[in-house]
Amino acid sequence: MQTRPVTPADLARSVIAVPPLARDRDLAFDPVENEKIIRHIEAGRVSTLLYGGNANFYHIAPSEYESVLDQLARLAAADTLVIPSAGPAWGVMMDQAEILAGTDYPTVMVLPHQGLTTPQGVVAGLRRFAK
Repeated sequence: MQTRPVTPADLARSVIAVPPLARDRDLAFDPVENEKIIRHIEAGRVSTLLYGGNANFYHIAPSEYESVLDQLARLAAADTLVIPSAGPAWGVMMDQAEILAGTDYPTVMVLPHQGLTTPQGVVAGLRRFAK
């Protein structure tokens, strides 16, 4: 997985794939099936993977978040930019920020909560998340 800071050139070199997150029959992260998805996308010369809505990252249990991040980082090729998501709930997002701080992920997409927010509150929350 690419770990250097993300540049505009990184984002311009590839379309952004939004793969699903494969799970097994017990709904656990399936490394074999996720690797197949990642290799298929990389074989098409796509080098940016965004795990957000299609991967249902907002429904990942806090107890599995770190493990899923670790596995995705190991499965991606060295030059593939993997962008995980955090949120949408404030408390979950802040716990995820601590986990992300201990990883090599160079960036993250925030999934802000819809409906019970104000623009000012979202900005204040994102500032705290980014610290």
